[in-house]
Amino acid sequence: MTAKRALITGANSGMGLATTIELAKKGFEMMLGVNHLGHFLLTNLLLDPLKKSQQGRIINVGSGAHKAGKIDFNNPHLTRGFGIWRGYSQSKLANNLFTVHLSKKLKDTSVTVNCLHPGAVSTAIGVNRQTGFGKSVHAVLRPFFLTPLQGAETAIYLADSPEVTHISGAYFYKKRVTPPSSRAKNERFAEEFWNWSAREVGL
Repeated sequence: MTAKRALITGANSGMGLATTIELAKKGFEMMLGVNHLGHFLLTNLLLDPLKKSQQGRIINVGSGAHKAGKIDFNNPHLTRGFGIWRGYSQSKLANNLFTVHLSKKLKDTSVTVNCLHPGAVSTAIGVNRQTGFGKSVHAVLRPFFLTPLQGAETAIYLADSPEVTHISGAYFYKKRVTPPSSRAKNERFAEEFWNWSAREVGL
């Protein structure tokens, strides 16, 4: 039996933030697909090996942007009224909702799941990889951002620290449990969103 296995999911690169609406082949809005649905499917496919370890840990990299997020089941892929912030905040709210319901499903196992806000990190997020749009803004703001290593500290802490062995379903910032938005911890809504996600990826 493996002592510990950790799965860290999250998208903090240019692929995780789209400047115009983009739809994946299956019709997913790109930010929701990259930041949530892909990780949702991957995590579910890896649950069995995680359960076989002495302790499995799932860490979802979210964002404080979830506080502005809303999910409309009548327009989840934002084919009407797309906006960059609307899409990104929705996808990050999804990370929290995924964490809340998954922790409930894993209650009687040795696997924990938590979500975190890494802070403002100097990565290529917001820079379009094809056109380079956003590079100059990123260069100006870089001195005010955390380094990638600093941004990874909470994720590493959640993956390895004995202090969080028995904590599950929480939202962390700077290695501390922090209250998310009321919408992000709504268990009934989290379950509804889980069921929707499962249908979207064919589980």
